[in-house]
Amino acid sequence: MYLPRFGLVVFMAVLVAGAIWKLNHTPLHTKNVTLETVGTPNPDSPLSVSQLAAIRVLFAFVALTTAVSALTDFEGMVITTAYMEGSALKKPVKFHMRGLHKLSTFTMHCWFVITLYFLGVSLCSLAVATGQTQKLEDALGKSTSHYFSVVLWLFFEISSTFAWLVTTVVTFVLVPFSISKGDDGAVFQRWRGQVMHNANVVFMSTELLCSQFTMDWNHFPVGVLFASYYALLAWVWLATMGVVWYPFLDPTLPVWKSIPIYLTVLVVCLFFFMFAAAIAHGTEDYPFSIRAGFVYTVCLAISRTTLFGTFPKPIKKNK
Repeated sequence: MYLPRFGLVVFMAVLVAGAIWKLNHTPLHTKNVTLETVGTPNPDSPLSVSQLAAIRVLFAFVALTTAVSALTDFEGMVITTAYMEGSALKKPVKFHMRGLHKLSTFTMHCWFVITLYFLGVSLCSLAVATGQTQKLEDALGKSTSHYFSVVLWLFFEISSTFAWLVTTVVTFVLVPFSISKGDDGAVFQRWRGQVMHNANVVFMSTELLCSQFTMDWNHFPVGVLFASYYALLAWVWLATMGVVWYPFLDPTLPVWKSIPIYLTVLVVCLFFFMFAAAIAHGTEDYPFSIRAGFVYTVCLAISRTTLFGTFPKPIKKNK
């Protein structure tokens, strides 16, 4: 059984405790978040409540269908792991990932949050569109409906941050690495992979443009907790299955190497939180058409999909 280094465990404990402390000692500005505000488009959006509800229901359907399809794919694929120098995991392992095994990937967990988010906001928008908001609040209870709305806001911020992170890393790191080895990148070209690695930024960009949610700087510790949760899950997966998918999360690396890597990952998470916040706040003074044009152009620029012919071909190596 492979266990994390003690120094890394202490580091993660301090990081999680610090994030929780920060949340408890910082105003989170959640007082005015209600089912009504969640279900209603922002004043600058050209969408009506019904149109926003229809879009959210469509996104929820795509997200849920993709998630179910991924977890019931028992044919799966064979993945070969790679490890960094200094790891206790000496040799690469070929692992047949299928079905519920996919719960161990970061993309899958990010996609789950997106799915839950759109299921929740679809419910709110449908309630507003049909005049049933008060009935929904009565059914949930006033306190529960408020917490439900706040959780959706936090899911929005998590999804917006990590959608950009996942797509960027896949496009500019994982796909080029796969192609450079002469692989065809089949894992990224399957329809589920293309949806989860490209539609995520389109979905969340639409929410950035049209919903009343925004990115609150005081909520960044929630992103830290989400990233820490997955790192701990990767440790459990390593201890039980003997593999870790992402070499930079390998907890068996020497502490002098693993802690700087984890800090770098934290800085990257902060960067993408700031990037999503910049889109939300930095473009708010411009007309909706300009904001939408800019945001969707960025989405297209970082996508790699066979739909638009932007997926690169494998590099043929001379034998």
